[in-house]
Amino acid sequence: MSFTHLHGHSTFSFLEAIGKPAAIVAKAKELGMNAIAITDYNGMYGMVKLYQSAKDAGIKPIIGVELGFVMDINSQLTDNQIGNIVILAKNKE
Repeated sequence: MSFTHLHGHSTFSFLEAIGKPAAIVAKAKELGMNAIAITDYNGMYGMVKLYQSAKDAGIKPIIGVELGFVMDINSQLTDNQIGNIVILAKNKE
């Protein structure tokens, strides 16, 4: 059993990225990880690239997203943000 990152941002999280999904998978493989999650902020745009890269590398892709919560949905101000939650898929269903 090896360590698995369950919270990380790819280039699909503007200004919070740690790399492209394929590069993240390659580094996880290099470090001996058998699974990796990408939890991009407020979107799942990198999931197809994560899934394909991980499957090709023989690593289990863990699908997830980080969502921000706000007090007023109509406000664009960060003052109204009350926190974030990371959601991970348990299975394909």
